[in-house]
Amino acid sequence: MQRTDNSTSVPTLPTPKPAGTPGYFYNGNKDVGELGTIVSDDFLNMVQEELINATTLMGLTADKTKFGQVAQSISRAAGANFTYVTASQTLTPDHVGIVIVDSTNGPINLVLPLVAAFGGKSARLFIARTDATANTVTLTRQGTNQIDFQNTKNVPSGFRIQLFSEPGGNWIQFRDVQEVLDRTAADNGLQTNINTANDVRYQEDVKLSNRIITEVNDRATQCNNLFNDYTAKFANKVDKESGFSQLGNNALQPGGSGYMKLPNNWIIQWGLQTTDATGAVNFTFPVTFAQYCAVLQVNESAADGWGISNPPSPTIFGVATRAQGGAVVKCVSINPDGSRMWKAAQFSYVAIGF
Repeated sequence: MQRTDNSTSVPTLPTPKPAGTPGYFYNGNKDVGELGTIVSDDFLNMVQEELINATTLMGLTADKTKFGQVAQSISRAAGANFTYVTASQTLTPDHVGIVIVDSTNGPINLVLPLVAAFGGKSARLFIARTDATANTVTLTRQGTNQIDFQNTKNVPSGFRIQLFSEPGGNWIQFRDVQEVLDRTAADNGLQTNINTANDVRYQEDVKLSNRIITEVNDRATQCNNLFNDYTAKFANKVDKESGFSQLGNNALQPGGSGYMKLPNNWIIQWGLQTTDATGAVNFTFPVTFAQYCAVLQVNESAADGWGISNPPSPTIFGVATRAQGGAVVKCVSINPDGSRMWKAAQFSYVAIGF
Protein backbone atom coordinates (compact mmCIF):
# COMPACT_ATOMS: atom_id res chain seq x y z
CA MET A 1 0.00 0.00 0.00
CA GLN A 2 1.36 3.42 -0.92
CA ARG A 3 0.09 6.85 -1.92
CA THR A 4 -0.11 7.64 -5.60
CA ASP A 5 3.34 8.57 -6.94
CA ASN A 6 2.98 9.38 -10.64
CA SER A 7 4.25 12.57 -12.29
CA THR A 8 0.92 14.40 -11.92
CA SER A 9 0.55 13.92 -8.15
CA VAL A 10 1.24 16.79 -5.72
CA PRO A 11 3.44 16.68 -2.58
CA THR A 12 0.83 17.97 -0.10
CA LEU A 13 -2.80 17.07 0.50
CA PRO A 14 -5.11 19.60 -1.21
CA THR A 15 -7.71 21.31 0.96
CA PRO A 16 -11.02 19.46 0.51
CA LYS A 17 -13.85 21.37 -1.09
CA PRO A 18 -16.96 22.11 1.01
CA ALA A 19 -19.03 19.00 1.68
CA GLY A 20 -21.99 18.39 -0.60
CA THR A 21 -24.97 16.06 -0.26
CA PRO A 22 -23.79 12.46 0.33
CA GLY A 23 -24.83 10.03 -2.39
CA TYR A 24 -23.80 7.08 -4.56
CA PHE A 25 -21.91 6.50 -7.81
CA TYR A 26 -23.95 6.40 -11.01
CA ASN A 27 -22.95 5.28 -14.53
CA GLY A 28 -25.22 7.83 -16.22
CA ASN A 29 -27.60 7.29 -19.14
CA LYS A 30 -26.38 8.50 -22.54
CA ASP A 31 -29.78 7.90 -24.11
CA VAL A 32 -31.33 10.69 -22.08
CA GLY A 33 -28.18 12.80 -21.73
CA GLU A 34 -27.44 11.96 -18.07
CA LEU A 35 -23.79 12.15 -17.10
CA GLY A 36 -22.11 9.55 -14.91
CA THR A 37 -20.69 10.42 -11.48
CA ILE A 38 -17.38 12.33 -11.64
CA VAL A 39 -14.69 10.74 -9.45
CA SER A 40 -13.03 13.75 -7.81
CA ASP A 41 -9.59 14.21 -6.25
CA ASP A 42 -11.36 14.83 -2.91
CA PHE A 43 -12.91 11.37 -2.97
CA LEU A 44 -9.76 9.57 -4.11
CA ASN A 45 -7.64 11.34 -1.48
CA MET A 46 -10.19 10.48 1.20
CA VAL A 47 -10.09 6.78 0.30
CA GLN A 48 -6.30 6.82 -0.02
CA GLU A 49 -5.76 8.47 3.41
CA GLU A 50 -8.20 6.09 5.11
CA LEU A 51 -6.21 3.13 3.76
CA ILE A 52 -2.85 4.72 4.64
CA ASN A 53 -4.01 5.40 8.22
CA ALA A 54 -5.22 1.82 8.56
CA THR A 55 -1.89 0.56 7.18
CA THR A 56 0.30 2.59 9.54
CA LEU A 57 -1.93 2.19 12.62
CA MET A 58 0.20 -0.52 14.25
CA GLY A 59 3.68 0.55 13.18
CA LEU A 60 3.81 -0.65 9.56
CA THR A 61 5.54 1.47 6.90
CA ALA A 62 3.56 1.84 3.67
CA ASP A 63 5.23 -0.22 0.93
CA LYS A 64 4.28 -0.09 -2.75
CA THR A 65 5.38 -3.70 -3.32
CA LYS A 66 3.11 -5.18 -0.62
CA PHE A 67 -0.60 -5.74 -1.14
CA GLY A 68 -1.76 -7.11 2.24
CA GLN A 69 -0.69 -4.35 4.62
CA VAL A 70 -4.20 -3.17 5.55
CA ALA A 71 -5.17 -6.71 6.58
CA GLN A 72 -1.81 -7.14 8.33
CA SER A 73 -2.34 -3.95 10.36
CA ILE A 74 -5.91 -4.91 11.29
CA SER A 75 -4.71 -8.35 12.46
CA ARG A 76 -2.15 -6.66 14.71
CA ALA A 77 -4.68 -4.21 16.14
CA ALA A 78 -7.30 -6.91 16.76
CA GLY A 79 -4.83 -9.49 18.10
CA ALA A 80 -6.17 -11.88 15.47
CA ASN A 81 -2.97 -13.83 14.79
CA PHE A 82 -2.55 -17.45 15.92
CA THR A 83 0.87 -19.06 16.50
CA TYR A 84 1.81 -22.56 17.66
CA VAL A 85 5.28 -22.71 19.26
CA THR A 86 7.33 -25.83 20.05
CA ALA A 87 10.82 -24.29 20.16
CA SER A 88 12.55 -21.06 21.16
CA GLN A 89 12.03 -18.09 18.86
CA THR A 90 11.74 -14.30 18.70
CA LEU A 91 8.16 -13.12 18.32
CA THR A 92 7.45 -10.35 15.82
CA PRO A 93 4.65 -7.76 15.77
CA ASP A 94 2.76 -10.15 13.48
CA HIS A 95 2.56 -12.74 16.28
CA VAL A 96 0.33 -10.55 18.48
CA GLY A 97 -2.80 -12.48 19.31
CA ILE A 98 -2.89 -16.06 20.58
CA VAL A 99 0.39 -17.93 21.09
CA ILE A 100 0.07 -21.62 22.06
CA VAL A 101 3.26 -23.00 23.62
CA ASP A 102 4.12 -26.72 23.88
CA SER A 103 7.49 -27.34 25.57
CA THR A 104 7.24 -31.14 25.50
CA ASN A 105 10.46 -31.36 23.47
CA GLY A 106 12.51 -29.11 25.76
CA PRO A 107 12.80 -25.66 27.39
CA ILE A 108 11.55 -22.69 25.35
CA ASN A 109 12.60 -19.04 25.41
CA LEU A 110 10.23 -16.59 23.73
CA VAL A 111 11.62 -13.10 23.05
CA LEU A 112 8.78 -10.57 22.97
CA PRO A 113 8.43 -7.95 20.20
CA LEU A 114 9.68 -4.42 20.82
CA VAL A 115 6.81 -2.26 22.06
CA ALA A 116 8.01 0.60 19.84
CA ALA A 117 7.22 -1.51 16.77
CA PHE A 118 3.47 -0.86 17.32
CA GLY A 119 3.69 2.87 16.66
CA GLY A 120 2.47 3.95 20.10
CA LYS A 121 -0.64 1.73 19.98
CA SER A 122 -1.43 -1.06 22.43
CA ALA A 123 -0.95 -4.65 21.29
CA ARG A 124 -2.14 -7.86 22.98
CA LEU A 125 -0.42 -11.20 23.49
CA PHE A 126 -2.36 -14.12 24.96
CA ILE A 127 0.17 -16.86 25.78
CA ALA A 128 -1.16 -20.28 26.80
CA ARG A 129 1.06 -23.19 27.78
CA THR A 130 -0.47 -26.59 27.04
CA ASP A 131 2.13 -29.13 28.21
CA ALA A 132 2.47 -30.57 31.72
CA THR A 133 6.25 -31.17 31.66
CA ALA A 134 8.91 -29.79 34.00
CA ASN A 135 10.55 -27.93 31.10
CA THR A 136 10.78 -24.17 31.52
CA VAL A 137 9.04 -21.62 29.32
CA THR A 138 10.53 -18.14 29.68
CA LEU A 139 9.38 -14.83 28.23
CA THR A 140 12.31 -12.45 27.61
CA ARG A 141 12.25 -8.74 26.86
CA GLN A 142 13.85 -6.91 23.95
CA GLY A 143 15.89 -3.76 24.52
CA THR A 144 14.85 -1.84 27.64
CA ASN A 145 11.24 -3.07 27.54
CA GLN A 146 10.14 -4.72 30.75
CA ILE A 147 7.59 -7.46 31.32
CA ASP A 148 5.51 -6.28 34.28
CA PHE A 149 8.58 -4.64 35.90
CA GLN A 150 10.81 -7.66 35.16
CA ASN A 151 13.36 -8.58 32.50
CA THR A 152 11.96 -12.10 32.15
CA LYS A 153 8.74 -13.91 33.03
CA ASN A 154 8.23 -17.63 33.65
CA VAL A 155 5.13 -19.38 32.26
CA PRO A 156 4.32 -22.36 34.52
CA SER A 157 2.83 -25.56 33.16
CA GLY A 158 -0.82 -25.13 32.17
CA PHE A 159 -0.79 -21.35 32.68
CA ARG A 160 -2.23 -18.56 30.53
CA ILE A 161 -0.75 -15.08 30.55
CA GLN A 162 -2.21 -11.95 28.96
CA LEU A 163 0.20 -9.15 28.10
CA PHE A 164 -0.60 -5.68 26.81
CA SER A 165 1.93 -3.17 25.47
CA GLU A 166 1.68 0.35 26.86
CA PRO A 167 2.97 3.67 25.45
CA GLY A 168 5.71 3.88 28.08
CA GLY A 169 7.53 1.02 26.32
CA ASN A 170 6.68 -1.98 28.51
CA TRP A 171 4.52 -5.10 28.54
CA ILE A 172 1.88 -5.09 31.29
CA GLN A 173 0.50 -8.41 32.53
CA PHE A 174 -3.07 -9.10 33.59
CA ARG A 175 -2.41 -10.78 36.91
CA ASP A 176 -2.20 -14.55 37.45
CA VAL A 177 -5.04 -14.26 39.99
CA GLN A 178 -7.42 -14.65 37.03
CA GLU A 179 -6.36 -18.30 36.88
CA VAL A 180 -7.73 -18.79 40.40
CA LEU A 181 -10.95 -16.96 39.56
CA ASP A 182 -11.47 -19.05 36.41
CA ARG A 183 -10.95 -22.30 38.31
CA THR A 184 -13.32 -21.19 41.06
CA ALA A 185 -16.08 -20.40 38.57
CA ALA A 186 -15.56 -23.70 36.75
CA ASP A 187 -15.60 -25.78 39.93
CA ASN A 188 -18.71 -24.17 41.42
CA GLY A 189 -17.63 -25.54 44.78
CA LEU A 190 -14.85 -28.02 45.46
CA GLN A 191 -15.05 -31.38 47.22
CA THR A 192 -14.65 -31.04 50.96
CA ASN A 193 -12.78 -34.25 51.76
CA ILE A 194 -9.53 -34.10 49.78
CA ASN A 195 -6.15 -35.61 50.44
CA THR A 196 -4.10 -32.41 50.55
CA ALA A 197 -0.81 -34.31 50.51
CA ASN A 198 -1.54 -36.06 47.19
CA ASP A 199 -4.02 -33.79 45.44
CA VAL A 200 -2.03 -32.26 42.58
CA ARG A 201 -4.50 -29.48 41.96
CA TYR A 202 -4.45 -28.49 45.60
CA GLN A 203 -0.66 -28.29 45.54
CA GLU A 204 -0.80 -26.14 42.38
CA ASP A 205 -3.24 -23.77 44.05
CA VAL A 206 -1.00 -23.48 47.12
CA LYS A 207 1.97 -22.58 44.90
CA LEU A 208 -0.19 -20.13 42.97
CA SER A 209 -1.52 -18.41 46.08
CA ASN A 210 1.97 -18.08 47.56
CA ARG A 211 3.31 -16.65 44.32
CA ILE A 212 0.44 -14.16 44.13
CA ILE A 213 1.05 -13.08 47.71
CA THR A 214 4.71 -12.46 46.93
CA GLU A 215 3.94 -10.49 43.77
CA VAL A 216 1.21 -8.44 45.48
CA ASN A 217 3.59 -7.57 48.33
CA ASP A 218 6.32 -6.58 45.87
CA ARG A 219 3.92 -4.38 43.91
CA ALA A 220 2.59 -2.83 47.12
CA THR A 221 6.15 -1.94 48.14
CA GLN A 222 6.81 -0.32 44.76
CA CYS A 223 3.60 1.74 44.89
CA ASN A 224 4.17 2.75 48.51
CA ASN A 225 7.72 3.88 47.72
CA LEU A 226 6.46 5.89 44.75
CA PHE A 227 3.70 7.47 46.83
CA ASN A 228 6.12 8.32 49.65
CA ASP A 229 8.57 9.90 47.18
CA TYR A 230 5.88 12.17 45.80
CA THR A 231 4.58 12.96 49.28
CA ALA A 232 8.06 13.97 50.44
CA LYS A 233 8.60 16.22 47.40
CA PHE A 234 5.31 18.05 47.69
CA ALA A 235 4.76 17.97 51.49
CA ASN A 236 3.24 21.12 52.99
CA LYS A 237 2.37 22.53 49.54
CA VAL A 238 -1.16 23.72 48.77
CA ASP A 239 -3.08 21.85 46.06
CA LYS A 240 -6.52 23.44 45.82
CA GLU A 241 -7.81 20.84 43.36
CA SER A 242 -6.97 17.84 45.48
CA GLY A 243 -9.63 18.27 48.17
CA PHE A 244 -7.31 19.20 51.06
CA SER A 245 -5.35 22.34 51.82
CA GLN A 246 -2.09 20.82 53.07
CA LEU A 247 -0.29 17.74 51.82
CA GLY A 248 1.38 15.57 54.44
CA ASN A 249 1.90 11.94 55.39
CA ASN A 250 -1.56 11.70 57.02
CA ALA A 251 -3.55 13.59 54.41
CA LEU A 252 -5.92 10.74 53.43
CA GLN A 253 -9.00 12.92 53.65
CA PRO A 254 -11.90 13.20 53.26
CA GLY A 255 -13.43 9.88 54.23
CA GLY A 256 -10.29 7.79 53.75
CA SER A 257 -10.03 8.67 50.04
CA GLY A 258 -8.50 11.48 48.06
CA TYR A 259 -6.19 12.44 45.25
CA MET A 260 -3.13 14.55 44.51
CA LYS A 261 -2.55 16.37 41.19
CA LEU A 262 1.09 16.84 40.29
CA PRO A 263 2.54 19.65 38.15
CA ASN A 264 3.33 17.22 35.29
CA ASN A 265 -0.41 16.30 34.98
CA TRP A 266 0.02 12.93 36.76
CA ILE A 267 -2.55 12.14 39.43
CA ILE A 268 -2.23 9.84 42.47
CA GLN A 269 -5.53 8.62 43.96
CA TRP A 270 -6.37 6.34 46.85
CA GLY A 271 -9.29 5.03 48.87
CA LEU A 272 -11.13 2.12 50.49
CA GLN A 273 -13.71 -0.13 48.79
CA THR A 274 -15.57 -3.35 49.68
CA THR A 275 -16.50 -6.21 47.37
CA ASP A 276 -20.01 -7.63 47.58
CA ALA A 277 -21.03 -11.22 48.35
CA THR A 278 -20.15 -12.25 44.81
CA GLY A 279 -16.57 -11.12 45.35
CA ALA A 280 -16.75 -8.09 43.02
CA VAL A 281 -17.16 -4.32 43.10
CA ASN A 282 -17.41 -1.69 40.36
CA PHE A 283 -16.24 1.64 41.81
CA THR A 284 -15.28 5.11 40.62
CA PHE A 285 -12.12 7.06 41.42
CA PRO A 286 -12.35 10.36 43.34
CA VAL A 287 -11.53 12.12 40.04
CA THR A 288 -11.45 10.89 36.44
CA PHE A 289 -8.07 10.52 34.75
CA ALA A 290 -7.93 12.69 31.63
CA GLN A 291 -6.26 10.02 29.49
CA TYR A 292 -5.13 6.79 31.14
CA CYS A 293 -4.93 4.87 34.42
CA ALA A 294 -1.39 3.47 34.27
CA VAL A 295 -1.26 1.55 37.57
CA LEU A 296 -3.93 0.27 39.96
CA GLN A 297 -2.73 -1.55 43.08
CA VAL A 298 -5.19 -3.20 45.49
CA ASN A 299 -4.44 -4.70 48.93
CA GLU A 300 -6.64 -6.31 51.56
CA SER A 301 -7.38 -4.05 54.53
CA ALA A 302 -7.50 -6.89 57.10
CA ALA A 303 -4.74 -9.33 56.16
CA ASP A 304 -4.42 -10.40 59.81
CA GLY A 305 -7.43 -12.61 59.09
CA TRP A 306 -5.31 -14.90 56.91
CA GLY A 307 -4.30 -16.90 59.98
CA ILE A 308 -1.08 -18.79 60.62
CA SER A 309 -1.99 -22.11 59.00
CA ASN A 310 0.38 -23.78 56.58
CA PRO A 311 -0.48 -23.16 53.83
CA PRO A 312 -1.97 -19.71 54.61
CA SER A 313 -5.58 -18.70 53.97
CA PRO A 314 -5.27 -15.55 51.88
CA THR A 315 -7.96 -13.40 50.38
CA ILE A 316 -6.68 -12.53 46.91
CA PHE A 317 -7.71 -9.39 45.06
CA GLY A 318 -7.30 -8.81 41.33
CA VAL A 319 -8.11 -6.01 38.91
CA ALA A 320 -10.64 -7.26 36.35
CA THR A 321 -10.87 -4.01 34.34
CA ARG A 322 -9.66 -0.47 34.81
CA ALA A 323 -10.61 2.72 32.98
CA GLN A 324 -10.19 6.48 33.29
CA GLY A 325 -13.07 6.86 35.73
CA GLY A 326 -12.92 3.69 37.82
CA ALA A 327 -12.34 -0.04 37.92
CA VAL A 328 -13.80 -3.49 38.61
CA VAL A 329 -12.01 -5.48 41.34
CA LYS A 330 -12.67 -9.11 42.26
CA CYS A 331 -11.56 -11.21 45.20
CA VAL A 332 -11.52 -14.87 46.19
CA SER A 333 -10.61 -16.56 49.46
CA ILE A 334 -8.46 -19.72 49.46
CA ASN A 335 -9.05 -21.93 52.47
CA PRO A 336 -6.38 -24.19 54.07
CA ASP A 337 -8.10 -27.28 52.64
CA GLY A 338 -7.78 -25.92 49.11
CA SER A 339 -11.42 -24.91 48.70
CA ARG A 340 -12.21 -21.42 47.42
CA MET A 341 -15.09 -19.04 47.73
CA TRP A 342 -16.11 -15.58 46.63
CA LYS A 343 -15.96 -13.17 49.51
CA ALA A 344 -17.12 -9.73 50.59
CA ALA A 345 -14.00 -7.96 51.85
CA GLN A 346 -12.58 -4.48 52.23
CA PHE A 347 -9.46 -3.38 50.35
CA SER A 348 -7.41 -0.26 49.88
CA TYR A 349 -6.20 0.95 46.50
CA VAL A 350 -3.73 3.34 44.94
CA ALA A 351 -4.28 4.49 41.34
CA ILE A 352 -1.71 6.40 39.30
CA GLY A 353 -2.37 7.92 35.90
CA PHE A 354 -2.60 11.09 33.85
